Amino acid sequence: MKTCIRLLSLLLAALTASAQNAGVVSSASGSGELNVGNEVRVFAFSARKDTAGNTTGQVQLVNRASGVTTHSAVNCLSVSGNVATMSGTITSSNNANVRVGGDIWCRVADNGEGAGAPPDQITLVAFF
Repeated sequence: MKTCIRLLSLLLAALTASAQNAGVVSSASGSGELNVGNEVRVFAFSARKDTAGNTTGQVQLVNRASGVTTHSAVNCLSVSGNVATMSGTITSSNNANVRVGGDIWCRVADNGEGAGAPPDQITLVAFF
């Protein structure tokens, strides 16, 4: 099954540590919609890794068809070129089948800007 991705904004940047970015070595942030069948899923994410290797951030997922909202704290970020991989721990959900304290994982790709750029990409978020 093919999924259609429309990103409202997606920004991935591997940053060098400087006074301006206060020790951030990599970051990823963005938001958008993912159409899976007839369901629209909305997502937003933001994550930063500092020079000490500490990662902070969050991922918010909303399934508009079911009304399920899940929020996670990001605790691991790896950025390679235009691809960011994030993992974390579920901190809240309004669905009893989604276990708070469980792990999540996702990957995003920023494929450039402008009319000629291919669409950005995101995996479905995996829950463990």
